[in-house]
Amino acid sequence: MRIERHLDEHQRVTVDAAGTSLYLEKGEAVEVTTVPTGRVYELRERDQITLPHGESFTALNITNLGRQGDVSLVHVHGIYQPSIDGSKLEIESSLTVKDVLVEFLGRQPVALPSDQHVNASVDNLPDVQKVELTNPTPPPDIQKVNVVAQSRDDLTLVPFDAMTQSGTITGNIRREELIIRAADANPSTIWIGGFENKGYPLRAGEGWVLSNGAKLDVLIPTDCVLYVTEVTA
Repeated sequence: MRIERHLDEHQRVTVDAAGTSLYLEKGEAVEVTTVPTGRVYELRERDQITLPHGESFTALNITNLGRQGDVSLVHVHGIYQPSIDGSKLEIESSLTVKDVLVEFLGRQPVALPSDQHVNASVDNLPDVQKVELTNPTPPPDIQKVNVVAQSRDDLTLVPFDAMTQSGTITGNIRREELIIRAADANPSTIWIGGFENKGYPLRAGEGWVLSNGAKLDVLIPTDCVLYVTEVTA
C-alpha cells in the first residue's frame, strides 16, 4: 500500500497505515514515528526500515524534512522489494548466462579483447570440418608479498563505557584502531552507519575493527549493548 501526499517543508501529517516495513519511494527525506510503538526513523529516498520482530504499526506520523514536494511511502508486512524499472543497474561482478541461442547469418566477424576468456562448443558441424579459435588468455601476474608485523611500544589500549543507545563515536587523529563488538545476548542487530538496513550489520557476538581515526555513527536497538575499545598512539 502507498501513502502519497504533497507536503510543505516541515509539514507533519498523521495517516492510518498497517505493516512492519516502510520504504521511501519518493521524497528527499522524512521523519516517521510509528504508532503505537513510538519508534522514530529518518528515511531518505529509497531507504527502507523494518520494525523489530513481533512489532507492527497501525498509523504513522510523517514529517517532511526536505523541500516542498510529493512524498510517497510504501508500507507492507514483511520486506518490500522495490522495482528497478526505469533505473540504471550496474553489475560489478562476473556474469554467467546459460542456455542462450545465438544465430549467425553468414560469416560474421567477432572481435574480442585480449583479456576475454571464451569457452566455445560447436556440435552441429559435418563429419569433417576445420574449426579454429584464436583468443589466448594471458597468464595472470603473480606478485609475492611478505607481510611482517611491526611491534610498537607507543600504543595504548583505551576501553570505553559500553554503549546502550544510538549515537556517534567521535573521531580521534591519534587513533590507530577502533575495536567494537556486539554483546552475545543482544536480541537485535546493531547497524554501523546509523541507519537500519543500511551500512554494516553487527549481530550478537560479532565484532568489527576500524583502522583509522574517523568518527562512527551507530544505531543501537533497545536492550542491545555495544562494547568499544580504542588503540591510540
